[in-house]
Amino acid sequence: MKCVVAQCPTISGSRNALRRFPGDGLTDLRRRLDADRLARFRNEAPAMIPIAPDLDNPATESTDDIGFESIEPFGNDGVAWFRNMRPDRRATWRNETTFRTLDLYLEYEPGICIERIGPTPLLMITGDSDTLTPTDEALAAYQRASEPKRLLILPGGHYDLYGRCRLAGMAAARDWFAEHLA
Repeated sequence: MKCVVAQCPTISGSRNALRRFPGDGLTDLRRRLDADRLARFRNEAPAMIPIAPDLDNPATESTDDIGFESIEPFGNDGVAWFRNMRPDRRATWRNETTFRTLDLYLEYEPGICIERIGPTPLLMITGDSDTLTPTDEALAAYQRASEPKRLLILPGGHYDLYGRCRLAGMAAARDWFAEHLA
């Protein structure tokens, strides 16, 4: 591997889950995951869960056709992001994923390897107020990474890096690749 760009990186799926499912939410989720595992063991269809639970119908509920290059701030609001997705992209998107995907995410711990990335050059791009892939987790992981490394903090939450800050993130990644892959 010649170089790495990590944008809005998940550092710890288990710690993210503790934040996303506070109180009894994680206990309820684990109960549902156990039931799904048992059903799949019995060769039943996998259980599905909405990606954005408050999203009614992404194919018809667009509030505006502003697309991914929007200057509107979406912050960490996935529903607003999906509702404002361009109609041609929204038409084929399904608001669901498997419980198994969420189960695997709970054990996804790429941050435990961050110290071993170096000496491969690392560019980390994060939002200054990301709560989906939390900024504080990314910054702590970045501090543990070896040189060479570069950190780019863009204004906003998770979806802003795919909307109003998209071009800045793309330019930084392009330049990083050009510098290290030439």
